[in-house]
Amino acid sequence: MKLTLPFPPSANRYWRNYRGVTVVSQEAKSFKAHVKLITKRIQPQEGPLQWSAVAYFPNRRGDLSNRIKIVEDALNGIAWIDDSQVMALRIERAIDKDNPRIEIEVLPWTKP
Repeated sequence: MKLTLPFPPSANRYWRNYRGVTVVSQEAKSFKAHVKLITKRIQPQEGPLQWSAVAYFPNRRGDLSNRIKIVEDALNGIAWIDDSQVMALRIERAIDKDNPRIEIEVLPWTKP
């Protein structure tokens, strides 16, 4: 399965604290809703999985690892039933200021 998703918000923007209560941010909710909309015809895979991605940043700022959690959560029920199925992942960083995105490939996991 290959997917191209919008560039995800940072994990630093995933959660917000309102009056002592931690909630998912509107930015994270919007990203997840957009992913659900553009992947509505995909059926979740079963069993152990691995995924790889190239994250095309709009510039050199930001941590690559801060983009992983929200993508995994957004793909729950879409690429896989639950992100606990993910046994391995590989993420690369690239720059595309005109078209920031994340390109993902999900495959059955094969033991190394």
